[in-house]
Amino acid sequence: MDNDYPESTALAPLLRRTNLRDAMALKQYRGAFPGTYQRATAKEKIDYLLLSPALRKHVLAVDVCRKGFYAPRKWESFENINEANKDRFQASDHHCLWAHIEV
Repeated sequence: MDNDYPESTALAPLLRRTNLRDAMALKQYRGAFPGTYQRATAKEKIDYLLLSPALRKHVLAVDVCRKGFYAPRKWESFENINEANKDRFQASDHHCLWAHIEV
């Protein structure tokens, strides 16, 4: 899937014209932040895990692992990532969106 914002015209066919739903919009999403990029603000929601109705029935949990991105006032990073070495050791500027689906 392309990295893009929810209001993007490129994403409209998938987000508005199908029965696919973003995993972060489900009640099983446990996270505190709406975005998946950089500081995780709502404007920084650019990653998606789109699920069909059949898969949504089996979702147990949805969350985002942010430990690979250094933002100490918002969340805990992996112990090897700090202010001095973040540019070298950050996993990505995108956060890892995941879903636990039991089928």
